[in-house]
Amino acid sequence: MLTLEQGARLIALARKSIFSKFSLLGLRIKSSDKADFAALRPCAVTLYNHGKMRGSCQLLEETAPLFQAVSTCAFMAAFRDPRFVAVGKKELPELIIEVSVLSRPKRLDVRNPEEYLQKIPKGAGVEARGTFHKGSVLPYEAMAAQWDPATMLAQACIRANLDPDDWLNFDKSRVYIFTSQVFSETSSEGQVIQIM
Repeated sequence: MLTLEQGARLIALARKSIFSKFSLLGLRIKSSDKADFAALRPCAVTLYNHGKMRGSCQLLEETAPLFQAVSTCAFMAAFRDPRFVAVGKKELPELIIEVSVLSRPKRLDVRNPEEYLQKIPKGAGVEARGTFHKGSVLPYEAMAAQWDPATMLAQACIRANLDPDDWLNFDKSRVYIFTSQVFSETSSEGQVIQIM
């Protein structure tokens, strides 16, 4: 479990990663951040500008230390999210950064797929895994959209390149749940709060 102070440091690191694109010095990560955030953790970074999403990136595998995962996600959200034009230098003072640190996904074991609907706790994220792909719905995203478990499962399947109802078929998918700690700025470079 991360503290609010650690969440603020992760947001500062995400901001530094984005700013490094426009700096001749590049990104320099503090040794204290490398030490404190060395654990392999999945994460997501979402950028907002004037209340609207401006970019997002998720690393849902535990393949990199948290400091590196947050830095990479921030950079990718700002400059490589194919849904948006890359963030420009003039936008930097307007960006609000949100960092989600995810738990390791835990497989839900059920005898009947319909049981998933009762076993997904409120505030959990969902991951559907097919043979070749997987797709996730973040906890905060589901709460903001007011999705019920069935909608979350359908969305996770779609993101895994599966049919929306493939969560009902054990031969086509498996369902995992995870939790998230979400930290966000209240304004650009403003106070950091924990949302979840």
